[in-house]
Amino acid sequence: MNRPRPPQSPLATLLAQAGQQMARGDAAGARAMLKGVLEHSPEQPDALFQLAWLDVSANRPQAAVGVLERCVKARPGWAEAWTRLGQLRLMLDANAAAVAAFEQASALAPNDPAGFEGLAEALRRVGQDFAALLRARSRLAQLQPREVEHRLRLGHLLTSGDLAEAAHAAYRDAQAVDPGNLVARWALFQNPAHAVFADEAAQDAYAARWSQGLAEFEALDPATRSPGEIGRAILTATDFALHYQPGPLRAERSRYADALSRLAHAAIPAPVPQARPPGARRRIALVSAFFRRHSVTKVLGGLIDGLDAERFEVGIFHLDPRRDPLSEHYADTAAHYATLPQRPRAALDAIAQFAPDVLVYLDIGMDPLSQVLACYRLAPVQLALWGHPLTTGHAQIDGLVLGALMDPPHSAAHYRERMLHLPNLGTCYRMPAVAPRDATRRDSVDFLLAQMVQKITPAHDALLARIARQLPQARFHIAASPRAHVRAALAARIGVAFAAYGLDATRHVHMLGQRPEAEFLAIAASMDINLDSIGWSGGVSSLDLLAQDLPTITVDTPTLRGRQTTAMLQRIDVPELVCADVDAYLERAVALGRDRDLREHLRERIAASKHLLYDDAAPVHAFAEMLANLEPA
Repeated sequence: MNRPRPPQSPLATLLAQAGQQMARGDAAGARAMLKGVLEHSPEQPDALFQLAWLDVSANRPQAAVGVLERCVKARPGWAEAWTRLGQLRLMLDANAAAVAAFEQASALAPNDPAGFEGLAEALRRVGQDFAALLRARSRLAQLQPREVEHRLRLGHLLTSGDLAEAAHAAYRDAQAVDPGNLVARWALFQNPAHAVFADEAAQDAYAARWSQGLAEFEALDPATRSPGEIGRAILTATDFALHYQPGPLRAERSRYADALSRLAHAAIPAPVPQARPPGARRRIALVSAFFRRHSVTKVLGGLIDGLDAERFEVGIFHLDPRRDPLSEHYADTAAHYATLPQRPRAALDAIAQFAPDVLVYLDIGMDPLSQVLACYRLAPVQLALWGHPLTTGHAQIDGLVLGALMDPPHSAAHYRERMLHLPNLGTCYRMPAVAPRDATRRDSVDFLLAQMVQKITPAHDALLARIARQLPQARFHIAASPRAHVRAALAARIGVAFAAYGLDATRHVHMLGQRPEAEFLAIAASMDINLDSIGWSGGVSSLDLLAQDLPTITVDTPTLRGRQTTAMLQRIDVPELVCADVDAYLERAVALGRDRDLREHLRERIAASKHLLYDDAAPVHAFAEMLANLEPA
């Protein structure tokens, strides 16, 4: 026997009728019904939820946010309402508030991907909490293991955090779902599987794997893949890690640039050239992802600031949405400033519409979008600066602009481009602040090694151990990475080399964590000796440390990236700190470590001549004349 249903309450009836009106597309009728509900029960959550989405349909997102905020206050355990609130806050770029909403949603519904997808996007935009973003991306990969995109994004995030081994695992998981995935393949062959190479054999194995991976893409028929898939892949990674291998790398970089260009042109048609009005000022386009406080602009910013607005119409094309006071400076001073989207087609069109006479890339090789743009002819003359000091490998780059003192003799074979020299170091580097020095006499001899972890190759480990064996009071202070796990891995590797010489590395090696610049410079000023990295020498770091009068030992090498510090020491006439090979480097380090008076004498000589390294107007004038007069070859 069927029992009669209990009668619906008047509010429930109105809600049901409002739903019917919405289903029929009668927004006005639905709104009237919902307002009737809210007159009787002002905080009725179902009515508020439906009313919010009527506001969304009417393109009133701000009103919808206010209604949903009332909704979740009335029913705080409603996960879907929190998710919708987070989505609306994202739409309005209220990213921190969106994080809070999605955190509530994911806590209430830990098995619902929607909350974690929103949380990951909101955290990405806020850009501060890497650990929280990693948890969100990892949870998405767990909840939807067959979704390749979740695996790829997790891999990208892990790569950005120098969690190389976990990143490789994520990319391999993506390949397990989609074996031919180009994004995973592109990332896997270019990014090392470990943040720190265990030994020289591991470093060599990476180079071999890189070459094999590139060969697979050289053999790839672009016609068998969609343009979108190719475009996504080539924007995933650069060949940055390869650049720390020994040698000039011209052949490798040229192979890579040619393969990249073939894929880019298959996926992204070249833009239509734009005509330039006759008689106008010479138009210069500058392209980089680092028009903000960064080593690239620290070393090259003086050249840019020296371009006279009466002679040049300067267009700055920033490939990164992040802006800081330096970005605002460029936006205020350039005739044209644009933040380009991470879409090659739109970026190419933006530069082409500017119709530059000369296009200058500051740092090809450090950012995926810039290396893709460099595959195209967008100006009659296209140049690269030495923000990344090795050949670009690109056939479309006409000249590599570098400091004359840094270019090694007989180096033409190292570059695919024509070499164009600026005087001296090729930079107008602002004089750094000089930190106070603690000159207290210590029992230890304190060496600084202030280079990023990629520069501290396994070849350095035994060298440090050999110094310590001859100089037991040696203490090495290494500032290689802001990541604790990377510093720990580097310390463990160095420890193996010390143990082979019967030494305890923990007595000699101190890993410096990330410090504010002023604090780091104060530490550096109080060191006894700076050990330059071998193979890829210091650039910005050496300029900053020589400003502290710190004796810096380097090895001269036959490549541009290996002799930046050599050029500086030659410029200030302290050539005895430039060593011919590793054995001479070892002898000089030990001799200086044993002779405090000699160290003080070198400090005095550096202090007397270091002004030659800074605020040099000659490269600025030469760069302007170069841009004014260069014509297509």
